[in-house]
Amino acid sequence: MAENLLAQNFVADAPNRVWLTDITYIPTDEGWLYLAGHKDICTSEIVGYAMSNRMTKNLVSQSLRWQEKNRYPVIFFSCIFNAISLPDNAGCN
Repeated sequence: MAENLLAQNFVADAPNRVWLTDITYIPTDEGWLYLAGHKDICTSEIVGYAMSNRMTKNLVSQSLRWQEKNRYPVIFFSCIFNAISLPDNAGCN
């Protein structure tokens, strides 16, 4: 598990330094829709998201495509990584 760099102090002094990340599920007539999203702490903007009918590693990877293109050195905070067993996951207490 990675070190928890934020220590529950959710403050950023500039955009694209710290993002909050989560996955939620939405009931639909066709089953569950899973939404992975990322929010910039400083600006409160949604900076990445993806949707799928399954909660998979690929869903999270797709939601991070925007960050790959811009290559910002971002700290992610999330407890979802433990739930989907990604390597090098963020620490959650």
